[in-house]
This record gives sequence, structure tokens and C-alpha cells, in this order.
Amino acid sequence: MKPALLVLDPQNDFFEDDNPNLAGFKASIGVINSLVAESHRQGWPVVVIQQTGPKKPAGSPAWQVYPAFQFAPTDTFMQKTKQNAFWQTPLEEFLRSKGVDSIFLAGYAAEFCILTTFRGACEREFTTWIIKGAVAAFTPKYTAFVYDICKTIPPEKMTSVLTGK
Repeated sequence: MKPALLVLDPQNDFFEDDNPNLAGFKASIGVINSLVAESHRQGWPVVVIQQTGPKKPAGSPAWQVYPAFQFAPTDTFMQKTKQNAFWQTPLEEFLRSKGVDSIFLAGYAAEFCILTTFRGACEREFTTWIIKGAVAAFTPKYTAFVYDICKTIPPEKMTSVLTGK
């Protein structure tokens, strides 16, 4: 299996004081940064996907990546306008061009973009896992719900799940 790490919507607007689960979002940053570092060590693609729209136009402060994330200039950055990161984006074509057949999924918000992208990846026949602790929802019970209905793994199992060891 050849994986990629997808990080959805690590943008400033999710880290403002009006987020009812700001603590949950902030708690996931360290986990996501460790996943990014491991993906870099393994040579796996890291794809950062930013939501763009009327309330969050490309280039605006709300659209920018929150500065606590540790992405590399060599990571791939894409934009989406829908919850599903595959919908009307070059994501699938990019992943296929890299030989990717499996996806580790992290980011925001669990009940919207994470769940919808998880299903979109499965529909496109990528083996897909949501990484526990690397996603957050506006209400914590929705994070738990997404974990309950999707295939998940803890971050420390990210490399071993590929080999079955």
C-alpha cells in the first residue's frame, strides 16, 4: 500500500474564540503535526486542503493556515469549495499520479468535511482511515459519532496498519 496524509481545513477561522470546541481543535494540532512529520519521514505525500468560499475567500485571513501547523513548503496545497475534498478538485488525479491507494485523514470538521471526504475516498476505492485524535468537531459528540461509523486507527498504528504487523 502507498498512503498519503490528507489534512482538511487547518485554517484560521476554526481557531477563533467563537468555536464552541476550540479546546478540541487545539488539542488535535500536536497529533496532526506528528502525523505530518511521520509522513515526511516515510516519504508519503502530505496534502493540505483549504476550504474556499464567500465567507472564506482564498488569501483572506480566515482562509490562511493556522500558524501552529508544521507543514513543509514541499507539501501539496489544494482548495475545495465543497465538503468532499474530491468533489470538483484535482485531488483524485494527484493521488493516482503518485500511486497512492490508501489515505490517512485528519483535520476539520469531523461531522462535515471529514465524514464527507471519508465517504468520497471510499467511493473512489481508496483504503481510508480517520486518525483518532487528529480530527475535531464543533460538538465533541460528533467526533465520537464519526469515529463510531468510520474506519479509524490511533496515530501510533499509522505505519503498522499498512503492513499488517
